[in-house]
Parts: sequence; structure tokens; C-alpha cells
Amino acid sequence: MTPVQLSVLASGSKGNAIYVEAGSVAVLVDCGLTVPELKRRLRVVGRDTSRLSAVFVTHDHTDHTGSSATLAKRLGIPLYATAGTHSVLGSLPGELERVVRAGEPVRLEAFEILPFTTSHDGVEPVAFRVTERATGRVAGIATDLGYVSRQVVENLAGAHLLLVEHNHDERMLIDGPYPEMLKRRILGVRGHLSNEAGALLASQVLHPALKQVVLGHLSETNNTPDHARRAFEKENDSAPATLSLHVARQDAPSPVFEV
Repeated sequence: MTPVQLSVLASGSKGNAIYVEAGSVAVLVDCGLTVPELKRRLRVVGRDTSRLSAVFVTHDHTDHTGSSATLAKRLGIPLYATAGTHSVLGSLPGELERVVRAGEPVRLEAFEILPFTTSHDGVEPVAFRVTERATGRVAGIATDLGYVSRQVVENLAGAHLLLVEHNHDERMLIDGPYPEMLKRRILGVRGHLSNEAGALLASQVLHPALKQVVLGHLSETNNTPDHARRAFEKENDSAPATLSLHVARQDAPSPVFEV
């Protein structure tokens, strides 16, 4: 049986990148790092770019797009994104530019990758459900959510690994140094999920076969790993003992998780 392996190489407002592998094939979800830094972090987790078959981009903000187009061109691999995201990324060689549409799965070797619509202030943002086709093992990747829609819950249901946004502690954000306009943006329906909202989302898709939860996209100003972890554990106090919890970092990759 081929497991799904995943490492969150970077997560936060300064850059995001997620490596997902099954067997001999791998994809990158977002590339908000420079190419040299991406390669360095892959080396840390014992991987390199040679296995990458594609880059998938969730939305057009630079902490997610970063060097994604540059990487795709250097490696000669396709970049999958919505038409709205491609409109901001700019031109790619025709054979590398692939347009995805929410609700339409992409089959790529061992993977089926399903984009689904999210509420965020990008041009046409999506999140991804990544399934290993032979085994049905699923990784759900959902950050940069203004609010949790029914569609988000439905598309994360049944995941064996879940990356879920825990962007801010609401009190830290309200009392913190950000301008009022930025606070309203983050708290709005096209902003980011609080720790409590992210934990509630996880509780809605919790099931016995969910083995790994990663809390992601933490604000370095308006959150701490302890705040995020406590919120998750409070909301999910009945989670099975087999569930493992990890808080993703901005400055270092996570371990390689296997489900």
C-alpha cells in the first residue's frame, strides 16, 4: 500500500509551501519561498525537486505564489491554478499553464487533486483535497479561509491528514498593533480563521481514521503555538488517542507525515 506523505515546508504570512508525495511522484501546493530556500527545506526533510510533477497554487497572494512560476519554468512542470490566479501570476509557456476549476478534479499520476472554493480576498481562491487513487488516502489542505462554508466541510470530510488554518487569537489581534483596517480585513468573511474557528472546523470533520492534524498559517504577531494548540484541544477534547497534532512553523519545515 502506497502511503501519502506530506511536509509543510513553510506556513505563515511570509511564505507557504507544502510537499505531498505518493510513491515516486510528488506535487507542491503553493511556493511562497524562493527557489533556493525551497530546495534547502526539501533537503532538510530528505527530499528534492526531482520528484515534482506539478505545482498547485491556492490563490494569488504573494506568500503563496512566490516563486511558483519560476520553479515551474525551471523544472519544466505544469502549474495548476484557477483562471483568476493565473491572471495575476502572468504568462507561462502554454504547455505549463493549466487552469483548474472548483469542483473539477485533476488526475495526475498517483493523485486525484480536487480544488474547492474558499472565502478569501484573493481573485479566485481554492483549497485542495489530495487523494492517492489506489488507496483512497486523503490529505485535506485548507488555509486562508474567511469563514467555514458547508462546501469546505464536505470537501475535508474523510481526510486522513488535515492541514487547517489557525491564523490568530482573536483577543491578541484586537488588542494588537495592526491598523484597524487590517484587523477588520482579517476578522472579516474574506479574511482568516481564528484559532477557535479553525478548531471548530476540525471538530466537524473529525473521525476515527483522521490520523494527523496540522495547525497552519499562524500569525507571528497575533498568535502563538500554545494558543493555537490549546484552542484545538479545548474544542476537540474527545478526539481519539490515535490523533497526532502538530503546529506548522514559518521558519522550518515540519516532519514528513505519513498516512
